[in-house]
This record gives sequence, C-alpha cells and structure tokens, in this order.
Amino acid sequence: MASLTMTTSAGRWLWVGAIAATITFTAIASGSEKAAPVWKQPAPGTKAFLGDDGGGVNTATVCDTADRYRDWLKYEHPPGCQTFQHDLPVVIEVITYNPVEDNKGAMGLPIAKVHIPTKNFVGYILLLSLHPLVPKGTIVNFKKIGNDTLRLFPTARIGSIDAATGLDLGERCSASVISYDPSKDHERDLHVTILDGVHAGQSGWMSSFGAHGDDGTLVDQFFQSVLDNNAR
Repeated sequence: MASLTMTTSAGRWLWVGAIAATITFTAIASGSEKAAPVWKQPAPGTKAFLGDDGGGVNTATVCDTADRYRDWLKYEHPPGCQTFQHDLPVVIEVITYNPVEDNKGAMGLPIAKVHIPTKNFVGYILLLSLHPLVPKGTIVNFKKIGNDTLRLFPTARIGSIDAATGLDLGERCSASVISYDPSKDHERDLHVTILDGVHAGQSGWMSSFGAHGDDGTLVDQFFQSVLDNNAR
C-alpha cells in the first residue's frame, strides 16, 4: 500500500494518498482540549529540533529513505542510515504515514522527511522524535510526576546542588515561556515565568519533560505525532 502524505487545510490535517478514502484528523482532540497551535503543526517548512533514539543515548538515527528507516525500527541495519547529535536544527519537508507499516499496536507513528542544514542531509525519522520550537509567551502547565519535586531553578545548568536551590512549586503550576533551547546537554530547556501560586512572577529554569500546553498535549511533541488507531 502506498504511503499517505500529510497536508494542511483550514486547521485540519489531511492524509492524502492512493487509498479509496481520505482520512481526516481534526486539531481538536476531545473534552476541554483546545486546537493545536500553529507551531505544533508539522507543515512543510516548519523548523524543529532532532530528538534522540531513547534509551539514554544523545543521538538520533535518520535514514535516507522511509523504507530504510522502517527497517531500522525493526532492529535491522540497513545502509543509508546515520546518527546525528540530538537537538540539531532541522526543517520538516513532508510527513508520511503508511497505515500498514507505520503502526505499533494501537498507535500509528507518522514519519517525517527532514532536512538537516548543518549536515547537508535529507532523511526520514519518526515525527515523535522531533521537538517543535516553543515560542516565547507559550503557556505551559506542569504537574508533579511520581515522587519528583516540581521546582523552579535559578540557572539552566543541572547540578548536584539543585535540591537546595530550586523553589518548590507544589503539585502543579502554569508558566509563560521566555525561551526554549533543548540543544545543550546537562541544561534545562525552558526559561519561564511562573503565573500562579506563591511564586507567581518569579522567573527561572525548568525541564519541558511532562509539560503540557493549553491544547492538552505535551509541549515538546508535534501535533498527531502519535495517532490513536482505535479512534479512526
């Protein structure tokens, strides 16, 4: 089956390809979630950062064809695949999705074709493995995860004295983004101003891990980077 190509029209993402019907996904998920902002929609020409392959590595694998990337995901070792340092700037060229090949259980995982300008390389990677550029002024919402303490830190650098220097933000908080930069190892990627609670008005650094936008989705993931096959 031919892969589908994602395009945009009037706030909707359309998967268009050699199939009998066009599958349409709206930008509004459910309940109180709001429409995905433009910066989270992976339209052609959108700038992004490379993520990583997971498992604690700080590199991302990108392959010169979508099929070779699919083979790599199956733990094969196809030619044409390279590893790059995480969080390199990239430009999205197109999103493809094969409803047969690009599934993992109940999840559909679209693949992005990207250009890496600094490496003069064009290749394919999971859309889930790209981070959008979070613009200044974006509202992000944090919630305590497990036993971790939700804290605001005076510096971006992650160090051994963090527990003594970070402000305890309680169970949850909202903040406005001053800047976002995931490109530096051992540094927090969000510079924010707290909007509520006893520390409202104070600025500092936090990690984007687990943070949600007002649309109800993770702030460091593109819209529909994971598709719910049960909903279609």
